[in-house]
Amino acid sequence: MSRARPSILFLVRGAPGGVARGMSFARRAVAYAFRRSREAGPLWQGKLILRRYTASYRRARRAYPATLSRPSTDAVYNVGVKAVRPGDAHPFLRLPPDFASRVGRTARGAAVALDRAANCDFFPAVPADAIVERTDQIAAVANGDVICINLRDPFAIAGLRELSDPLLEELERTVYGSHLLVDKVYIYRSAVSRQAPEKSWIWHFDNHPLEMLKVMVYLTEVRKDTAPFEYLCNAQGQPKLGSPLAPLHGDSRVPAAQIDRGLAAGWRRELVTGPAGTVVVFDDNVVHRGTLAVAGHRDVVVFQVRPAEFKASPRIDPRWTGSFAHRDFNRDPLVLAPTLRTPKSPVSTAR
Repeated sequence: MSRARPSILFLVRGAPGGVARGMSFARRAVAYAFRRSREAGPLWQGKLILRRYTASYRRARRAYPATLSRPSTDAVYNVGVKAVRPGDAHPFLRLPPDFASRVGRTARGAAVALDRAANCDFFPAVPADAIVERTDQIAAVANGDVICINLRDPFAIAGLRELSDPLLEELERTVYGSHLLVDKVYIYRSAVSRQAPEKSWIWHFDNHPLEMLKVMVYLTEVRKDTAPFEYLCNAQGQPKLGSPLAPLHGDSRVPAAQIDRGLAAGWRRELVTGPAGTVVVFDDNVVHRGTLAVAGHRDVVVFQVRPAEFKASPRIDPRWTGSFAHRDFNRDPLVLAPTLRTPKSPVSTAR
């Protein structure tokens, strides 16, 4: 009588230890190979995106008038985080004499719009039947269950272009050496919240093309307890960059254990506080997070900028400027029209 062949179940559960360990190693090897194969496509696409944006930036620099100043190409890649407060004599960014009035006009318009719930989306989401006319009278907002209130239509805010123009002109002159356009504009309010941090409120980097920067303008005074922007520096005070920098590839959330090891090794957490009108220009591939407001809300406007191969007039325009409803960036820099985001959970872009 022939001997029965051992079953797969026996090999896994009842075989001698060496065989079981061999099968375990084989399963891990197969799982590793499968994971790497799944990552290969996004990694290749991400590297292609980086090459496209770098090539577009070179063309944008050549299109910039030769009569204007042209900083080194390294300047845009070495911004890190720069904070300029009203009254600062900062060589990186000169604010115009009437900048306070520009900020005030935008801040007033944003505050009125953010006070009306019909203009806003909420994170975490608020059920439609719980929304009343004023945002501060919504129970979830009053109880601290909401982290962020996003303005759906920032383009309607008076003074937005006048606020951005002098900032972008300075960045063209001192950092890019090329024309710029506003790829995205966000206006939002960090509400006083008792929620646990999640999404953009945990340490992350945006994994965007290297030529993109964000320009954040505080529309209200920001203290340590009113949701300041926070980022990580190494022991030498240099902002920490996330890795890998290949858009669409990998997870750009940084594990808490890795942050703890870095802090133990000398990394530092930096909070950016300041009065209304404080401008924060940052490489969003720096490891950063939004912080929770505990003593008062914070209103901000954020301009996401990138080089343009032509003089965009105006720089903020629905033809090339998106907001919360659109993807973070276009995969091809030559595609100008903002691409709508696939509807999922409410979008958050706290920084």
